Amino acid sequence: MNFKKMFSVLGACALLAGTIALPAKSISAQAVTSEEKTIDMYLIAGQSNAAGYSSKGRKLDGVFENVSYAGEVDRYRTSGASAHSYLEYPFQPAVKEGFGRATGFVGPEYGIAEKLNAKYKGGHKALVFKSAAGGTSIRGSESGGQNGDFGNWCSRSQWGGGSVSTASPMGVQYQRFVDNFTGVYTQLTEHGYTVKVQGMAWMQGEADLGVPQEYGTLLEAFITDLRADLVSVTNDSTLSSMPFVIGEIATSFASANNPQVPPFIEVQRSVAAKMNNVYMVKTDDLIIVDTDGTVLGSDQWHFTKQDQRTLGNRFGDVLLQNARFEDAYVSTSAGGTIEKEFNDDKTELTITVTADEGYVLKSLTFDGRNVTAQVQNGKYVAQNPRKGVTCEAVFERAKASFEIAYEFDSTQGSVQGATSVEEGSALMVTVTPAEGYEVESVKFGETELTLADGKYTLESVTTSGTVKVVFRKKEAPKEGLTGTQLGLAIGIPVGAVVIGAAVAAALIVKKKKK
Repeated sequence: MNFKKMFSVLGACALLAGTIALPAKSISAQAVTSEEKTIDMYLIAGQSNAAGYSSKGRKLDGVFENVSYAGEVDRYRTSGASAHSYLEYPFQPAVKEGFGRATGFVGPEYGIAEKLNAKYKGGHKALVFKSAAGGTSIRGSESGGQNGDFGNWCSRSQWGGGSVSTASPMGVQYQRFVDNFTGVYTQLTEHGYTVKVQGMAWMQGEADLGVPQEYGTLLEAFITDLRADLVSVTNDSTLSSMPFVIGEIATSFASANNPQVPPFIEVQRSVAAKMNNVYMVKTDDLIIVDTDGTVLGSDQWHFTKQDQRTLGNRFGDVLLQNARFEDAYVSTSAGGTIEKEFNDDKTELTITVTADEGYVLKSLTFDGRNVTAQVQNGKYVAQNPRKGVTCEAVFERAKASFEIAYEFDSTQGSVQGATSVEEGSALMVTVTPAEGYEVESVKFGETELTLADGKYTLESVTTSGTVKVVFRKKEAPKEGLTGTQLGLAIGIPVGAVVIGAAVAAALIVKKKKK
C-alpha cells in the first residue's frame, strides 16, 4: 500500500523505511481563517457492518445537513485503492446514503447522523468520521482473506517492536484509523475549528467469533491504546475515557441462532462492564438469517439498510447520552471576543461580548435565536440553559461619523441639512432662495449634489466637508416693444400707431432706395 498519499496532509506522520509512523503529538497549526468555529467529531470503526456493506432495502432518502462526513472504507494495503476516501477538507457536507462500500450502500453513519442532526441546529456542527474495512480481525496473527487485503486491527501495545510494517497486515488497519483521524482533525483545526471528540462506535468481531476470550483481552487493549493515541493527537486528556460504544454481534450472523455468538457477546459485555465509559447496543432483533434459513439481510453476513439505520440510531442515542455537553459552545467572528460563565449550579449562563477598538457588536445568536436586543452592557444572561447550548457573536467595523458644514449668503437664501452623517449614509439638503434669487450651484467639495423631489442629495458621505451653496439674482424678463412704445419712439400720435408704423416702415424702405 502506498501510505504516502494518506499522509500528504500530515506534517508529522512521515513514512520512513517502509514503516507506519507512531501516533504523533497534535500538530500545531495556525488557523487560516479569522473566525473561530466549533465542531464535534463522532468516530466509527470496525469491519464490514461498520464499513457499510448493507445494500438490500428501499433507498434511504435522508440528507442530514447538520452533520458532515469524512472517512475511508476498504483501503487496500498494497495498492492504496479504496472503496471511497473522503479525507480532504471540506469533506462531505452532509451525511446521506452512499458512504458504504459503494453507491447505494450504507453503514451506521446514516443512523448516527439521523440522531445527531436535530441536536446540531445551533452555532456548532457535527462530523461523523469513519475508517473501516470489511472482514478484518483484531488479532495481529490474522493475515488471510480481507485481513491480507486491508490489514488487521491489532493495536499498538501488541506490536512488540513499537511500529508496524507496510509489508505485513499486522496492525495496519489500526494505524490507518489513527492516521486518517489525525489528517481530518488537523485540517479542521487549520481551518479555524475548535474540535471536540464526543465518542466512538465500534462494530467488529465477526472475524473473531471462534476466539472469544482472546478477543476480550485484545479489545481491552484496543480501547486503551486508541484512547491514548487520540489524546496524543488532540492534547485532550479527557479522551483517555472517551465514550466507546460496542455493537453486539448479530445472533443471526451467518446462520439463525449462530451458536458462536452468545458466548462472544458475553465477552463483549464483560469488557464494557469492567472499563470506564464503555457501553453496548443490542442487535438481536436485527435478523440477518431467519430460523427457516431465509436470508433477510443484504446477504448472510450483513444487515439490511433499514436494520443498519436502526443500528446507527442506537449508536447515536448512546453517544448523545454520554457526550460532553456540560459547557456552552461559543464562537465569534473577527473584531471582538466572547466569553461564557455559569453560576455554581449551572442554572444561569452569562455571555459577555467585547468589541475590539473600531468594532461594534452586529449580532448575538443564542441557541439559534437572535438576542442582540437583549444585550445590556455587553452581557446576555440566559436562565436554565440546556446542555450543549450554542452562542455566536458577530462583530463589524464601527461606522465613522462625519461633520458637515454649510457655506452660503444668508441674505440670498436659506440652507437646511444634517451637521453629522454616518459613514456611507446619504446627505439631503433643502435650499430655499430669497425673493429675487435662484440657485446657481450646490456642491460638496467638487461634487455636485443631485436635485430630486425638491432636495439636493449626495448619495454616500465618506468624509467630513462643506456644502457650498451659491445663489444668483434672477434676471429681468426680456420683452419686445409694444406698438405704443414704438409709436412714441418715432413721434407718431398714439391713435395712429399702427398706420404710422406702416408709413414709417415705408419711408425707411424708400429712403434706402435712394
